[in-house]
Amino acid sequence: RRRAQNRASQRAFRDRKEKHVQHLETELSSLESKFLELKTSHASLGETNKALKNEVETLREEIKTMRVLNVGMEEENAFEGLVEGGWDGCGQWDG
Repeated sequence: RRRAQNRASQRAFRDRKEKHVQHLETELSSLESKFLELKTSHASLGETNKALKNEVETLREEIKTMRVLNVGMEEENAFEGLVEGGWDGCGQWDG
């Protein structure tokens, strides 16, 4: 009778162990799938981030160029205002 009980206990243990292993294998498969999904997402976001950084740098350069052009135009407009007001450009007033 004791031997039969030991065999039943061993069989129950093996069954529990097998179910546990199956559960772990299912969980591993799910986690691997999630990992690949996150890895792909991370790569995509990295590319988007890189593109946006490049766009920001391009826009900064454009702003810098526009500021330089704007300052040049302001100086030109100021010079034209002086000429219209009677300044001859050589430090002499005509009027």
